[in-house]
Amino acid sequence: MIDAQGISTGEEVRRILEQMESGLIVNYRNFFDAKKDKPVSQVDFNKWQREQLSKFPTYQRRNQLIIKSYVKPLNKAILDDLKASYEFGMNYVTKQVSKAKKKGKLLQKVGYTISSFGKNRRVQSQIKDIQNKLNYAFHNAIKDLDRQYLETVSTTKTIANVSSTLHSAIDMAGKTLLAGGVTAGVTSNGRRMNIVNQLELQTVEGSQEIMFIGEGEKASEVGNYLVYITIHASSCKLCTPWQNKVLVDDVYQNGKTDGKHQLLSKAIEQGLFHYNCRHNRLTFIEGVDKIPKVPGYVPHLDTGKQRHPQVGKQHALYDKEQIQRKMERQIRKWKRVEFGSLSDKQQKKARLKVRQWQARRNHLVKSTEGLYRPQYWREKPGYKLNKDTRWQDLKYNKNLVN
Repeated sequence: MIDAQGISTGEEVRRILEQMESGLIVNYRNFFDAKKDKPVSQVDFNKWQREQLSKFPTYQRRNQLIIKSYVKPLNKAILDDLKASYEFGMNYVTKQVSKAKKKGKLLQKVGYTISSFGKNRRVQSQIKDIQNKLNYAFHNAIKDLDRQYLETVSTTKTIANVSSTLHSAIDMAGKTLLAGGVTAGVTSNGRRMNIVNQLELQTVEGSQEIMFIGEGEKASEVGNYLVYITIHASSCKLCTPWQNKVLVDDVYQNGKTDGKHQLLSKAIEQGLFHYNCRHNRLTFIEGVDKIPKVPGYVPHLDTGKQRHPQVGKQHALYDKEQIQRKMERQIRKWKRVEFGSLSDKQQKKARLKVRQWQARRNHLVKSTEGLYRPQYWREKPGYKLNKDTRWQDLKYNKNLVN
């Protein structure tokens, strides 16, 4: 599913992945569920460990079956979004060129051959890269789930010394999995990358990249290499210098320096379109399109002649948005801990933590001008998601002022 701007919402991909992650965590929990909790003093831990290790091969097979059942629908959801984004990019420029011609702009084909979605080398390279990341994530998930199971078996006996019941000891031993969820890998500094967050983001990133390729293909057909960089109410320090500017596209097209505009490659080299960047690159037809005035939702100063963005406020709002994302991750974390825990005590603690983080998030949104309402689909691991409207909320401006 793509949004009104041609970029994957990530909704379908995230829904599939959250169901998969929930299934894997429930499988883990079920293999340690003693049905009737016991005080640790009544547990023969040597016997318990032997029984748990005997179940390990079955646990592995079930994890593999769970993941396998989601591979095809996940691949289809991703491929559908990528294809739709490519076609959206081409159709958008087609309409833009047609509109420009009606206004008297002379735009003729220059002999550039457009490649279809299935034959475009850059598109296929992008798809292959995403597929490799999927395979890598699934491989890491299987390995980590195995490790987490064995670690729980080996450490529960030790943790039992500070626990009152078997279930509470198991919850403590498995806290890494319950807190961080199923991992797609570990960063160089040891941070676990949640498989749902990681693969959803990679889909959205790939979708935007392929949309840019589609726009570039169609614009190259008529020899137009100028692009406009969108402006937003919030922006990081890397992207701010390039907002609301026209550049020559030498990345998705074969644009050359024209003496008037800077190159897109230079902007990217200096940080534009960084990982998880929300800025967009739109085809700009000189003599027809005009650089828009600063939109009303962007913090601005009125100089008397024109409005200029207040860079400090844009950066501050961007920082607040990052804090909101962290709070949403905490809410998801404690909801995952709640449904993955065996002990009543840990479940109650998790429910309290959810309420505390929701209260903090609500306070942040209410006290920060320009911060958008909570997007509850971000906070529902394993549940049916609401319609994703986040890209519309970010106010991308596809309609340049003519």
